[in-house]
Parts: sequence; C-alpha cells; structure tokens
Amino acid sequence: MAKRLTESELAERALTERDLQRAVGRMFRSVGFAAAHHYDSRFSDPGTRGMPDLVVIGHGYFFQVELKRRGGRLSDEQIEWAHESERAGVDYYVIYPKDWDVLVQLAEDRSGKSVPAELRQFPTPARKRRKTKPKSGTPAG
Repeated sequence: MAKRLTESELAERALTERDLQRAVGRMFRSVGFAAAHHYDSRFSDPGTRGMPDLVVIGHGYFFQVELKRRGGRLSDEQIEWAHESERAGVDYYVIYPKDWDVLVQLAEDRSGKSVPAELRQFPTPARKRRKTKPKSGTPAG
C-alpha cells in the first residue's frame, strides 16, 4: 500500500521553483536584503550556466541561493558554480522546500531583524489562472 503524503509534503510537491524563488526573494527583502534573480541560465552562454537562482546582499553579507523543488538535483554546471563560489569565499546554499525554516532563520540571523509573521509560513503555490474560451458567438477580446 502506498504511503499517504502529509499536508506539508503535498504543499512541497505543489510548489513550483518559481513560486519558491519569489517567496524567498520577498522574505529576504522584508528584512532589508537585496535579492536578485538571474534569468534561466540553462539557456544562456556557457559562462553563466549553473548560476544560482538568487544573489543576496545586505547587512555586510553576500551569498548565493540555488532553489530546488523536492527531489531536484544540481546540474554539473551548478556543482561547479557552487565549488568556485565557496573557493572564492562566497557562501552558496542549496535550498529545498523542506528547508524553509532554516532559510528564515538565516535571514533573521544575518539581518538582526525578524521576518514578518506572514512570510515566516511556508509559501503556498500561486494559483494558476484558468484560460477560458470565449462562448461561441461572443467576440474574443
């Protein structure tokens, strides 16, 4: 018999990497960090392939965050980027949805501020808008 997933496991599964990236950026910005998202480096020139999802700076800190969906793995380029970042003394974090509390704690520890209560909660998936077809005889518009 298959194991039933808990509510938190179902929420982790439903959350896209994009939803997670937006929530992480919002959470870091709420305590005074600047968080920049790099466009999808899989489709960029070879020099930026593997670049992490977020670059975060503020409060005397600079670090990089790679976000992964539950069960996601780092590509070879991402592993190389992490290795070179750490070699250069730049902290590099790989964050999965299950790590949300660790990430909130990191933001609070490094900023010296409390993350607002509404951003402390694990993010919920963004609702997708349903595309509706115009009724026949009605101009689309």
